[in-house]
Amino acid sequence: MTDLYSFDDFYDLFFDEKHCLDYLYALRWSNGFCCPRCGCNDSWEISPYKNKCRNCEYQCTVTAGTLFHHTHLPLTKWFRAAWYLTNINSKATAEEIKELIDIGLRAAKSVNKKLKSAMVCDDFNTRKLKGLVEISGKRKPTDQEKRKYRYARNDKNVDFEDFVYLAVEIVNKKVQRIKMSVYPYDNKESFTDFVCNSVEENSTLQLSFPIKRIRIEIDHLDKRIKKMGISLMRKPDTYNYQFVEKTFDDFMDFYKANSYRPESINEAVNEYTKRINGFNPEISFEDLMQNAINNNTIDFRRLPIIK
Repeated sequence: MTDLYSFDDFYDLFFDEKHCLDYLYALRWSNGFCCPRCGCNDSWEISPYKNKCRNCEYQCTVTAGTLFHHTHLPLTKWFRAAWYLTNINSKATAEEIKELIDIGLRAAKSVNKKLKSAMVCDDFNTRKLKGLVEISGKRKPTDQEKRKYRYARNDKNVDFEDFVYLAVEIVNKKVQRIKMSVYPYDNKESFTDFVCNSVEENSTLQLSFPIKRIRIEIDHLDKRIKKMGISLMRKPDTYNYQFVEKTFDDFMDFYKANSYRPESINEAVNEYTKRINGFNPEISFEDLMQNAINNNTIDFRRLPIIK
């Protein structure tokens, strides 16, 4: 099925409840009914869109165990909201959904939240960054560093001892995806390893901190990344690294708002990375519905804050 770019095309297909149920049935059981409890393919049809397994006698509707489980809203309204999110505005607010499908604000918030929780990509944490990439790193500065380096004074709210590296992929002057890793500060190879594991070949790096801060030889770094075709841009001290620094500030707000402690820094980094990279605004209507059927969702709190 192709994506539905026209609302008229969409409405012609899903103008009533029966057509929505037919679509979900074909999407979920394209090869015939399969019991979600025991995997048996043999069943009785108790009523339309409801089957009873011949093996374990489990009764299952087409919406059971999906994003639409026990919903009190017509599927036509769910489908209309899903089409709007995938074809018009992936960042739609609950107010927009409320006006679109004519429901209360509380129900609109639930629909918006659940559908966006299904707008995820499977490889959000495995793909490397590419193109223009800004990199920064922070740790708790020592008193000597605070006196010696001006930049260390800005890290006064950082309480973790290990070094946290952050790389952001910039597309059209916006942060597209990020990579974060935690390394012991005495590991002199940590930054080079982070770059090689996080950035694709033929990319461009911009560093937002002095090289001596990460305690490696710049020649050694150049040697490793040049083999990958990665170029390192040296910006003047007055250059404003707004993307990576703003993202790091947002991470620190997330870190403190969720009451993470220094020993839980790895958990905080993983959660924040999922929060940023997990949301897929370019997902198609069919993929969103497939995720809703499979219930392949992550907790909505891990997704980006969409205003």
